Amino acid sequence: MKIRSKNRFSDTLTVTSGKKSMSLAVDVDLLTLSTALRKAKETVAQAQIAAAKEPTEANMAAMGQALQGLIVCVFGEEQAEKCIDFYEGRAESMLDDLMPYILRRIAPMAARISARRRRELEKTARRNARHRK
Repeated sequence: MKIRSKNRFSDTLTVTSGKKSMSLAVDVDLLTLSTALRKAKETVAQAQIAAAKEPTEANMAAMGQALQGLIVCVFGEEQAEKCIDFYEGRAESMLDDLMPYILRRIAPMAARISARRRRELEKTARRNARHRK
């Protein structure tokens, strides 16, 4: 018998820039990722707003940290470092290239899994409430 996890997502993302190329392995539990990704996206958005209002060194560093946190959510610590090396610390370039993949591919799947899990829990709660009566 074979059981395939409903919550697991695996993929390989290849990024090329000129003659350079980098492959990133994605292997995540989408249910766990959903919460972490939502928090990381909020942190990035807040950091971007602060950096746009006042482009101080501290705000720019905070934006870089927030972006790294988002990358870590999806790719893990080791691959986040690989990304930073590949992009030579240019956070904006990394953001331009990786965010569409995260926001268009990973985030919708995580949201669907999270919504499905919420519906399952609500259904179970209703069923349990009926049995208690």
